[in-house]
Amino acid sequence: MPDGGALTIETENVDLTSEQSEAINGAISGSYVRLSVTNTGSGMSTQVLEKLFDPFFTPKEVGKGTGLGMSVVHGILKSHGALIEIDTENGVGTSIQIYFHVVDEAIAEGLSEDDANVVGGSETILLVEDDAQVRRFATHILSKAGYAVITALDGVDGLGQYRANGSKIQLVLTDVVMPRSGGQELMKCIREIDDMVPIVFSSGYLADEAYTEFLREGIHELIQKPYSPAKLLGVVRRELDCASGN
Repeated sequence: MPDGGALTIETENVDLTSEQSEAINGAISGSYVRLSVTNTGSGMSTQVLEKLFDPFFTPKEVGKGTGLGMSVVHGILKSHGALIEIDTENGVGTSIQIYFHVVDEAIAEGLSEDDANVVGGSETILLVEDDAQVRRFATHILSKAGYAVITALDGVDGLGQYRANGSKIQLVLTDVVMPRSGGQELMKCIREIDDMVPIVFSSGYLADEAYTEFLREGIHELIQKPYSPAKLLGVVRRELDCASGN
């Protein structure tokens, strides 16, 4: 909303009939919690709406967006079995409705079997992540498992941290798309310093051609966001053990 406006966030319980569910792609009749986010901004054209969830698509100027935001949102919702519906009118505003299935049984508390079997360590890890929330989450999980964590905000910062602390860094965990310098550029620079240190990538979306390039560079661990503590710790431990010959 470049010129200001109203942003309304609402939640409500809804019961979708068979007829209503047919109008929402992938929905079935039943009980849902609906989260609605509505603004009175500029809205979107039909052309933009059709490509909204396409990875790397953005209507913004070059350098103003990665085009990954909505594709990541769509992937997260899909992984949780949630649905999304968008109503928009160019020059009027946009309303986004997200539907979460209502469950009848309480979620069991405590660690899952996968979480309980995860092994931590005491090695030092360089975490390169521009999203503050993801960075805090990963730092908390790794630190709680016993690892020492050095954080960096992007590839430029990450390279500086590696040059300053490379002698004690035993694994690099980096996002792919970041401001100033991304994960691929960081990997190439680190490989000029040390071609043996394990490098693990994390991404909300990775195109097939990028994955193929990573394989050619010797990178075979890619963590899809959002990841669970068990997934993160499992990949980190496996890569560290492989690097040390265990």
